[in-house]
Amino acid sequence: MNQEKLNPDPFDGIEQVAPIESTGEYYGLVNVKVSFVKFVQDDQGAWSTIEFDPGKHDEKDRRRDIWFQIEPLSEKATFIAERHITAESKEWQEIVWKSLKEIGFLSLRDVDGKYVKYRNVPTGKKTKAGKDKTTFEFLALYNTRAEAEAAKNNSDGNGQSAQPAAQAAPAQPEEKQIALTFLTALAKAAHGDKNKLAVQIAQYPVVSKFYTIDSPEVAALLAQAV
Repeated sequence: MNQEKLNPDPFDGIEQVAPIESTGEYYGLVNVKVSFVKFVQDDQGAWSTIEFDPGKHDEKDRRRDIWFQIEPLSEKATFIAERHITAESKEWQEIVWKSLKEIGFLSLRDVDGKYVKYRNVPTGKKTKAGKDKTTFEFLALYNTRAEAEAAKNNSDGNGQSAQPAAQAAPAQPEEKQIALTFLTALAKAAHGDKNKLAVQIAQYPVVSKFYTIDSPEVAALLAQAV
């Protein structure tokens, strides 16, 4: 047998090795922190953030930095996924927050300490090296670690369902009750404004799955708000 195959040199071709891109879906525990920051640019033109000081900095330069940290479910795993996302960005509004709303969140405060399934998706921007920048897109919410582990164990190892479903499972009574809880909160925030509530319902699939602006429950909630 060829000696080179038995004892390959790890240096050979290392300069041309292509990165292995993971397109999988992952599970973990989310930690979230938000802080006020100011963007600054160094002499080389690189941007970074510093803590915003209202005594020194102009209010118009204040931004909010959202720090996400997702701890893997496996205790053996050492990699912890992290992202710093500017709230005043399309990345936050059109990708991250949009996906959080779609799985049922009404407030970022409620995300901290929750178990989720997520994946990395392109933001549409490039790094200095020309690679796609990525961010978190959240796919599912789990009430407990046990639920998240069960979902992970039922996947094929790449985050995908091990057995494709023939059809969507019928809605459970608990789902509709959860949707009603969200609907009640949205109606309260709308202060009786039917048009505003209609927009909010459309933005939350967990609610619009069961209710529309013409649902009797919605009419009752709007009447209470008057």
